[in-house]
Amino acid sequence: MRLVLGIDPGVAGACAAIGERGEFVAVFDLPVCRDGKLAWVHGEDFRELLGETRNGRHVLRAFVERPQHMPGQGGTSSITIGAGIGSLLATLQVSVTPWELVTPGSWKRALGLPPEKSAAVDKARALFPTAPLTRKGDHNRAEALLLAAYGLSRLHRHQAAPEREFSAWGPREIDR
Repeated sequence: MRLVLGIDPGVAGACAAIGERGEFVAVFDLPVCRDGKLAWVHGEDFRELLGETRNGRHVLRAFVERPQHMPGQGGTSSITIGAGIGSLLATLQVSVTPWELVTPGSWKRALGLPPEKSAAVDKARALFPTAPLTRKGDHNRAEALLLAAYGLSRLHRHQAAPEREFSAWGPREIDR
């Protein structure tokens, strides 16, 4: 079995894995390090969790939500977002996991998802009834699962990297 990952980055983020036929495999909260107000993904723990999730299986691609600056967001928040996505992508690279950044609007629009966080949980529960989405704050896990589902649909349509693909060694142009 080959896997597709969906990752909702950030200090409250999550990572989900589904099989190439769309079956639920795993979902977990991202491990986080903190130093005062600064927080980032704990690379060593994340890499270990990725290894346990893979369990010898090949990852086709990780679809990572591209963080976006929100109006009124403070400097510390922006630095934390940057540190979080940087540590996450670096861990994917050293884990030799191909990845692609996707904007929230593109994947949510493709899945017909309204902006309410509860809608993501409802849709993920419908698609992956065995996934552990029982906590009040499981919208990040739900979004990670839906990102993986979105990624799988893109892979099935053979449109996974319209312009650039990110491998363990960074971006490369795609010959079309």
